[in-house]
Amino acid sequence: MNFNVNVGVCAVFKLVARKANTGEIARETPDFFNLVLTTGLAKMAGGAWIDRCCIGTGNSATDASQVALDNFLASTTAVAPGAADTGGIQVTTEPYYWYGRRTWRFAVGVATGNISEVMLGWGNSNAWNRALIKDTAGNPTTITVLADEYLDVISEVRIYPKESTGSFNLVDKLGAVISSHNYVARPRFSSYSSGGAAWRSSAVRYAANASLASSTTFGIGSGSIPTAPTGAVTTQFTTNSLVHTELNNGLKASKVISSSEANIVSMHRSFSSNLYGLMCGGAFNYLGENSCGFNWQVDPPIPKDDETILTYSFTLTWENYAPE
Repeated sequence: MNFNVNVGVCAVFKLVARKANTGEIARETPDFFNLVLTTGLAKMAGGAWIDRCCIGTGNSATDASQVALDNFLASTTAVAPGAADTGGIQVTTEPYYWYGRRTWRFAVGVATGNISEVMLGWGNSNAWNRALIKDTAGNPTTITVLADEYLDVISEVRIYPKESTGSFNLVDKLGAVISSHNYVARPRFSSYSSGGAAWRSSAVRYAANASLASSTTFGIGSGSIPTAPTGAVTTQFTTNSLVHTELNNGLKASKVISSSEANIVSMHRSFSSNLYGLMCGGAFNYLGENSCGFNWQVDPPIPKDDETILTYSFTLTWENYAPE
């Protein structure tokens, strides 16, 4: 049984040049989007994918095959003093997303010049994304930083989860169909205070948990997951017992529930899958339902008795998000 979901990822930038002696804004750009690169998407499950911000003076059109800036000028790993990392959710209008936000500081004299490109990455030549600086009309432009000014780069990485539906057959060890089922997965958004959206760009990890309480919100504006039937799920999936397999721009978290496992007689209907490192998560091994992630419902419920071994796979994939 494989349950599949997908998210889009992107970043929004804003550059602000300030006078060193007063902090007064000298020049600033509007917000503008980026392009997440092919190598950046591939990096996300394998380790930290953002640890610095880089700026440059190149002006070629962004292309997914690029791996670095055209003409590197400077990089920083410093966070602007007084500008703590934050995270949040946007669920007022579609498309919904959660985000992590960090403001990077380039000290006086470091970013001097006419800056035309910016990136986030895990090395000066290892770009997760790249963007040309844009004006209010969306055209490439530059921002000038003078010798007596410092530069702040405000970066907001956004995650756009998608509702997912699918179906599968439950089969026995010989491949004979036992029963047929449908599923729906709806995004779950959670603020930082409850372990949800935050600036987290470490390796993406995926967890799953069974037996959701009936009060758990089943997606935006969709009410709650109906109470499971009598004798519903008592078996719990835990992060520690999941096996992670790295995919192309994705992860598969698998769990085998054996016939000898405790509380084996049950009906599996509702699930939660939780994320870490994708600009969300209080900690890995997070078992609650208040991180960002997905809530799932299966119809009809999946039966299990003391002779049944079930194998669940929860697959998460990600791709570049291009705003319309």
